[in-house]
Amino acid sequence: MRQLRPHVGPLLIWSLICALFLATLLLGRERLPSGDFAGQFHAFGRFQAQEMTQGRLPLWLPGSQAGTPFAADTQAATFYLPRWLTIALSAPWHFPLQALQLEAAAHIWLAGLFTYALAYDLTRRREAALLAAVAFGLGGYLTAYPLQQLAVLESITWLPLILWLLRRGVHSPRPVPWLSAAALALGLSALAGHPQTWLHICYLAAAYYLFLAIRARWAWRWVLGLGLLVGGLAVGVAMAELLPAGVLALQSTRSDVTYQFVASGIPLQDYLQLLLPGAFSQWVPQFAGLATFVLALIACLGRRISPCRAPRSWILNRRTPLCPSATPRCLTPKMDLSFFNTRDATRNALRMAGPTSKPAFQGGSPAVKFPS
Repeated sequence: MRQLRPHVGPLLIWSLICALFLATLLLGRERLPSGDFAGQFHAFGRFQAQEMTQGRLPLWLPGSQAGTPFAADTQAATFYLPRWLTIALSAPWHFPLQALQLEAAAHIWLAGLFTYALAYDLTRRREAALLAAVAFGLGGYLTAYPLQQLAVLESITWLPLILWLLRRGVHSPRPVPWLSAAALALGLSALAGHPQTWLHICYLAAAYYLFLAIRARWAWRWVLGLGLLVGGLAVGVAMAELLPAGVLALQSTRSDVTYQFVASGIPLQDYLQLLLPGAFSQWVPQFAGLATFVLALIACLGRRISPCRAPRSWILNRRTPLCPSATPRCLTPKMDLSFFNTRDATRNALRMAGPTSKPAFQGGSPAVKFPS
């Protein structure tokens, strides 16, 4: 609890900003514009609520021609656990539209919360983490089109959490619990109901995992072995949705579409909306605020050399980790946290100078266990 105490203030600020941004939606004074949110996602959710409150899993939707395999429609999110929670909490009111709007708002808040955790793990600065939470959580990508296409919003919400768990796993002396948690979050993202977004998340998660593991100098058998663990567990969770969806896709009218039909994306000119929101389209997923863009540009132009890159030097102060040159392990979160006081800094220096215990994994380990 003591480690969480410094973050209470920034997270309260994030919660307040998010609540003010979504105030009219949270208070029920406004509703999202008519579209897929009300016409599709609320209809799906209401049918699922009716079935589940009567003790049935909504596998089949009668009434449309000879019926529809409801659970095989990915956007129905039949097995998405947060949807089950929304259904349970809104059961006395028979799953009104406001319940689904609150679920969407909660995912925006969660996206900011997870981004805060990831950004703080990267920067060790609470103000930078708060800015990242606001930029991602309330940026154009989450608050524009995905609010209508709820499956997109609820799938992408878990991305920063997945990346954070991967970082903690690679930098931990016991990586399996953290990497297993990352796999479960990746599987939950698939159950949210947007396979295209989930596939992009998988690409990024796999690339980030390889980057972290190679930088930590893991042996390749551990890189591949634990990578297969993450992938296998994530796919295993996702199969509850992907397996019936795959069967249905083979029977759908889009089973033989051409590459040209599915290859279209955002026009290149739309990326000018980083600076000019609304100049070329109604939706502005590229825009995250001018302040965010300017600060990111300043950070790129003014980036300083990391202390760990200094030639054979040791650096000790209350802000900078004590680390030898050319030693990527000194940048791990576990060791960074322990350098905020002199006693722990001294103990870690002794540990790095001469570890006396055996590695947690022999022959190129994911992490080294030092004596306490």
